[in-house]
Amino acid sequence: MNDIFTKKQFLANFLPTLDNTLYLLYNNSRNCQRQDVHIQLSLQSGPLYEQIEYQIRAQIFSGELKAGEALPSIRTLARELTIGVITAKRAYDDLIAEGFLYAVQGKGVFVSEKREDDLVNGKAERLRAQIRAAKRFAKENGISPEQFGKILQEIMEEENERA
Repeated sequence: MNDIFTKKQFLANFLPTLDNTLYLLYNNSRNCQRQDVHIQLSLQSGPLYEQIEYQIRAQIFSGELKAGEALPSIRTLARELTIGVITAKRAYDDLIAEGFLYAVQGKGVFVSEKREDDLVNGKAERLRAQIRAAKRFAKENGISPEQFGKILQEIMEEENERA
């Protein structure tokens, strides 16, 4: 038996039993400034490209990523997170389409300027992402859409009673 595992073999054989968390710290040395992009992926938390999008959006809204800062290239992102290039490209393309990022041919992908309406939309989008995650959890645990709706309504009513 071969005692040496490749990274893919390790991920396939051992990580499914763990939390399946991967991290990317990207050091932007082009600008001589240390700028880290923290991305944590879980194989149980929905599509990987959505997780990447959500986390980059959150870092933009929190101010961790500033306008004009470079992000890792698509290939670097894919290699460091051990995901497919197409997955990384999909995440970046979606964020570019939403106006959070912009690409410069031959230079890379950068954070766009934030607008006030983007902040409001971003909070709504983060809420949607949390609800989608709850919906996936409900589906995985046999909770029907009707039951999920009732639970959500109960929570909303509880919060209204407290206010």
